[in-house]
Amino acid sequence: TPHIAFYRFRSDTHTDTLKIAHYDDSLGSWIVDPVLCNIQGSIPVSLVLDSQDYPYIAHTVDIGLYCTWWDGTTWQSEYTGADLGWIGIRIALDLDSLDNPHIAYLPEPLIGRTCYCYKKDNVWHLCGWIESDSSTLTIDADISFTLDRLDKPHVCYQFLSEHGADTTGIKYAKGTFVGVAEHKNGKLEKEFELQVF
Repeated sequence: TPHIAFYRFRSDTHTDTLKIAHYDDSLGSWIVDPVLCNIQGSIPVSLVLDSQDYPYIAHTVDIGLYCTWWDGTTWQSEYTGADLGWIGIRIALDLDSLDNPHIAYLPEPLIGRTCYCYKKDNVWHLCGWIESDSSTLTIDADISFTLDRLDKPHVCYQFLSEHGADTTGIKYAKGTFVGVAEHKNGKLEKEFELQVF
């Protein structure tokens, strides 16, 4: 059954609503239902179906990155811990073999670079930048993201290099992201293995 997730914007009342639609073959029409109401979200949203064909949606509330899913009875929603901003953001969601959500996302291009996070054992892990070169900016362009059969992430995104003359291109990254470890001194240490092409 086809599913679509989208925002309905109400600029006059600021009562944005995250909605989901699915096609009902027996009725021969689309059924539209609200997921979250009275939120201030922004485009885009990303939707996938889990192993039971229940929808998972990655989206924003205010400037925060959220994951919302149907558990068979009610909608559940969690803040991932990542902030995206408002303009030019991108979100791409996939689920691993255990139905854990993994998200590649682009915060506002002027303040961020393509990043990655995932949920495991009911904890969100923020892996930080996919691009290891801090002088490479991500362009305001879509990102493509999927997990392979071994649950390894694959990400493709457009970049702009600041080394001398501006150079644009497309990069492809794959690897095993370990996440972010918090140490006693309060500093965050990024730990990940990644190949960027």
